[in-house]
Amino acid sequence: MHPNTNTHRIQRDVAVRGRDVAGVLDQYQKFVKPAFDGFVAPSRRHADVIIPWTRYTVCLCVYVWMSVFVCGCVDECVCVCMCG
Repeated sequence: MHPNTNTHRIQRDVAVRGRDVAGVLDQYQKFVKPAFDGFVAPSRRHADVIIPWTRYTVCLCVYVWMSVFVCGCVDECVCVCMCG
């Protein structure tokens, strides 16, 4: 688990969802990481744009998608936001 994702996920799931740290880490290992490795990571080779995770990623992804929509190349462009 990426350190920033780890911290955020644990803090959120414990505070907001009432889960314990062990449960959060177990869910990550059993479901989140395998799904990322199986579907998100392989899609990198098809992406026109890869946006690494930063505190501005959500805004940047929205901007890229809006730009793609406006230019009319929705079917040709693939954007992958790597949120870890």
